[in-house]
Amino acid sequence: MTTAHSAKGLEWEHVYLYRTVDGTWGNNQVKNLLTLPKGVLKNVKLSDKEKNEDERRLFYVAMTRAKSGLTLCYAASYSSYGSSRLSVPSMFLSEMGDSNLTRIDVQQIEDEAHAHIETLLTTGKPLSPSKSEAAFLQDLVDKFSLSVTALNTYLECAYKFKLDKLLKVPHAKKPHLAFGTAIHAGLELFYTELKESGKKPTKKFLLDTFHTTLLKEVITKEDLSIRLTQGDKILSTYFDLHQDDFKESLFLEKFSRVQLDDITLTGKIDRIEWSDQSDRTVRVIDYKTGKGKTVGQIEGTTQDSQGDLKRQLVFYKLLIDLDKRLQNITFGEATLDFVEVPKQLSFKITAAEVDELKKIINSAMKEIRALHFPRTTNLKACEKCVFADHCYPQGIPTT
Repeated sequence: MTTAHSAKGLEWEHVYLYRTVDGTWGNNQVKNLLTLPKGVLKNVKLSDKEKNEDERRLFYVAMTRAKSGLTLCYAASYSSYGSSRLSVPSMFLSEMGDSNLTRIDVQQIEDEAHAHIETLLTTGKPLSPSKSEAAFLQDLVDKFSLSVTALNTYLECAYKFKLDKLLKVPHAKKPHLAFGTAIHAGLELFYTELKESGKKPTKKFLLDTFHTTLLKEVITKEDLSIRLTQGDKILSTYFDLHQDDFKESLFLEKFSRVQLDDITLTGKIDRIEWSDQSDRTVRVIDYKTGKGKTVGQIEGTTQDSQGDLKRQLVFYKLLIDLDKRLQNITFGEATLDFVEVPKQLSFKITAAEVDELKKIINSAMKEIRALHFPRTTNLKACEKCVFADHCYPQGIPTT
């Protein structure tokens, strides 16, 4: 679509000129101009015929942009500001003569248009949700790569896994998660600078990178102020505690994508460093914010834990064992670095634990591929779930 003025010098196979009515094409009234007293301007009075010459030439230009077809159209009436007014065809149409025009009965076109609009606005018959959703989910599952976070989510609540990991239903990031992201980023950039420069960065560098990252997170001003103060305190204590044993890392934010039979596994490890370089064994470090955990809570032997943290460490060993790019190193131990406490807990991972994890992965993926996504019966897990209102609009049942 273009204006007649802009169309000069251009051509199309077929051109449509719309609203070819009096007042738009010909006899165009120029509004909002002051009428000057007689005699102020001499020898400039134009007749109606002369006034329309420019419009007529422009109309001619518009029509001659067509190579093979030209359609001139107008409505019987036009609505403006809540009122309708009958239209009068442009004088230029009558000047062309009936012999040069073919009038088209638009009644059939209008009927078809009304029918089409009615079809678009009519609520369609509902599709079978089971078939349509199953096909959609199956396509997602076929392309799915399993991370330890996704695995833990499925084991906690299969329905939450479906919403969060497959459908990726958007939800607000909670302040403590934004805080954790900023702490991780601060430590990552600190160790990156240490690795690249060979010199230990300052405490100010660590705090500044934390500030920069947290300021990018979407949180309220109140939360931002609280979290900045909290983070400064935590990272200052962390720096003072470890300032004598900071060392270069072998890998930072190491991403792996491996195959366990026909299952694709993915994961990103916060930090990998030498445990004993002489026999090429490494230590995996994973940062944790929030309250520290006991060994029992980590391993899942307490009532308030399902062993997600230990499963995560075993998963990291599996990634390193299966990653062909890391065949020249051996997994030695895994360390959970509780930055906020601060304390570190290290674990050796046994072959039996890896074998048990493989069974869990195979079992979970079998259920996922079968599109088995029931809601958890453990309502305690629902209390902090971001989808609680979706599952229980009237509130989580108390019994």
